Amino acid sequence: MAFEKIDIPSPRDHFIREIEGRIIKGKLTAGEKLPTERELAQQTGIPQSTIHIALRDLEHMGFLKIVPRQGAYVADIAKDGNFETLSELLRYNGGKIGYKMSVEL
Repeated sequence: MAFEKIDIPSPRDHFIREIEGRIIKGKLTAGEKLPTERELAQQTGIPQSTIHIALRDLEHMGFLKIVPRQGAYVADIAKDGNFETLSELLRYNGGKIGYKMSVEL
């Protein structure tokens, strides 16, 4: 009997998907400041070093803007998004983008 591979996301991947989802659903809005890395680590139970890497990944994907010594801010994905942002939006929505999102992009 063969079993299918079970794919369990790492804490980093889970954190990234959580932040992406909140941004896409509008729970986090453009310009909103996120808590510090230390605060996020305490709130989520994820190591601070992992939070740091995840925030950098989210910046690379176009979801965040990190300002040194000031913090991480939600990016305006419709205005400042890149190819990575579009790729993540498609992945998040099962390969589809709704009319509203397509107009914004």
